[in-house]
Amino acid sequence: MSDETYRRLAMGQENDGAVGGLTALAHRAQGRGLREDVLADCARCHGRDGMGRDGDAFPVIAGQSEDYIYDTLAAYALNKRYSGVMETAAARLPYSDIAALAEHYAAQPRKPVEGAKPLDPALVARGEKIAREGLRDTGTPACSSCHGPGRETPNPAYPKLAGQHASYLETQLTLWEKEHDSRGGGPFSGIMRKIAFGMTEADIKAVAAYYASLPPGE
Repeated sequence: MSDETYRRLAMGQENDGAVGGLTALAHRAQGRGLREDVLADCARCHGRDGMGRDGDAFPVIAGQSEDYIYDTLAAYALNKRYSGVMETAAARLPYSDIAALAEHYAAQPRKPVEGAKPLDPALVARGEKIAREGLRDTGTPACSSCHGPGRETPNPAYPKLAGQHASYLETQLTLWEKEHDSRGGGPFSGIMRKIAFGMTEADIKAVAAYYASLPPGE
């Protein structure tokens, strides 16, 4: 990876005038609402609209529930979910800023991902069957019972998957399967650990393709 590619992925296009494009996020007195410097830091990767940038380099976080976004950021801050970038970013934030970020990104409309790669129809169809019916042989429950589509997510602590990047979903499920306690960090993380552990690589690819194929509002 070239220096320029790394700089672009790490820093993005936001620039608030700080040296090198970085902002020191001090635990100072908070005003009402989301601080501009905090949003600018997050927008470098996730965009102000939460749709991310550089293709599938960053997940879509627009329209996730406030509960889910807050739990995720808090997990990074407490080193309960692992990411060399996100742990450092979240650990610098007071919880008032984490709450403000959760409110901001939850309010952003979910939109179709621009430039998404075509998906294999057969893979999508297999993923839909798993998502709706589960797999008895591996003990995999129906994904739709927690993540939709067809109804509101029953628990706001569960993420919305429709319209997310297939590559991101595939990576997260693979990490759930391979790395104990590396994902999630919220109160229900143990559920996904057990589910993903029983999924094959082919199952994971199919489910990821199916949810990526859905309109964002599903």
